[in-house]
Amino acid sequence: ARTVRISGRVIGEAGEPIVGVQVSAISLVGGRDELVVIPGPLPLAAEAAELPVGKLVRPGGVRSCPTDKTGGFTIAGLAPGRARIVILHPRKLPFRREPLLLVPGDIRDLGDLTMLAGAALAGQAVDEESHPVEGALIEARLAGKSNHPAIRMTTDRKGDFFVQLPLGDYVLSGQTDKLASQGPLPIHVAADIAAQDCVIRLTPRSSPRR
Repeated sequence: ARTVRISGRVIGEAGEPIVGVQVSAISLVGGRDELVVIPGPLPLAAEAAELPVGKLVRPGGVRSCPTDKTGGFTIAGLAPGRARIVILHPRKLPFRREPLLLVPGDIRDLGDLTMLAGAALAGQAVDEESHPVEGALIEARLAGKSNHPAIRMTTDRKGDFFVQLPLGDYVLSGQTDKLASQGPLPIHVAADIAAQDCVIRLTPRSSPRR
């Protein structure tokens, strides 16, 4: 089948170009992201981008390209089908676009792709006796914006949770079948927050959960 070429530009919230960030197009199999293990030493990204399709992985599996000084990128040699665009940046939230449906010979301009500034929020859910609570559902909502969907995560065996959020003010809550936080916990996300600075205390529910 004829291969596909996509292009676009990566920018920040203020419209500034983001230079030198890696943009990857990942082919999807059965609607799911494909994980690829590549044995042996890897070439430099610039060299890999010039390799023939299928040289590293199955045709069109994963192709990447760094952005230039204008934030622009072009990825060629993609196999037709469904593909997801993924961009990672150390000081931005991961960018994962909804899957694209690429037809044979497609030349697609994705336009401007905006990466948002964000920070990591680590925390812990504990009970009345400060024991960690496993499997608690934690919700983070933008303060004063109840119509925005909540960001949800679940605590691990140590009661810990981790999430990356856009910068701003949030209220956190947590619950299990038997426990719940007594009120929202306000938190200001301006930089990374360590787990010891974000503890959600869960107490027994006052009435059976409906």
